[in-house]
Amino acid sequence: MELTWSTFILEIINFLVLVWVLKRFFYAPVRRVIDQRREAIEQSIAQAEGKRAEAKALEDQYQSRLAEWEQEKKQARERLQNEMAAERERLLAELNTGLDKEKEKRRILDERRAGEFRRHAEEQALSQGARFAARILAETAGQDVQDRLLAMLVNELPRLSEQDRAALGGGHGGGPSIKVTGAYPLNDAQRLALEDALKAVSGAAVSCEYREDPAVIAGVRISAGALVLRANVQDELQFFGEVSNVPAD
Repeated sequence: MELTWSTFILEIINFLVLVWVLKRFFYAPVRRVIDQRREAIEQSIAQAEGKRAEAKALEDQYQSRLAEWEQEKKQARERLQNEMAAERERLLAELNTGLDKEKEKRRILDERRAGEFRRHAEEQALSQGARFAARILAETAGQDVQDRLLAMLVNELPRLSEQDRAALGGGHGGGPSIKVTGAYPLNDAQRLALEDALKAVSGAAVSCEYREDPAVIAGVRISAGALVLRANVQDELQFFGEVSNVPAD
């Protein structure tokens, strides 16, 4: 085909018409479709980014929560260990206190038993000693022992209290009121010395009734109402036996 200016111009016109037609009926719809597709893709990307951000936030929250749980478990474990240690210490303290109390009770019980055994042994020893002394004195005591005890009593009379002196000097209006009991009979000199001493301490005349009682063993016992003056082996041995039976504190 021969190229001429008219053909060239027609070709240009055809091309322009084609361009217009393409732009009018093909490019614009395709452009719209492409724009819509791009917007959809961008929206999907934005949604994906949002979901990824949410997932990342959830992951961070999960990791943070895991860390908190680990910390809480660690703290709970430490609290449990501390509580167990405190409870163990408390139980050990209670056990030690109980053991100390038991030891103290056992010590007191042992001391009490030892004291009772010692006191029983002492009582037995004193009782045996008293019986032995009574037997020896009963076999060896005689008139000479009574004479010495009577002399000792006469010498001790001036040391009587005012109350005892009044008891010796009261109520002598009729009959004898002072009883003198001895293991052996008193001779006249002894009776006179005793009556003079009683008169001196009582401040009044006295009348004595004399008796003999072998149970006294040796010595005399003077009774004036509620007042009793003892200077004899029997009363001393009885007092010794009573003292030996008094429980120790």
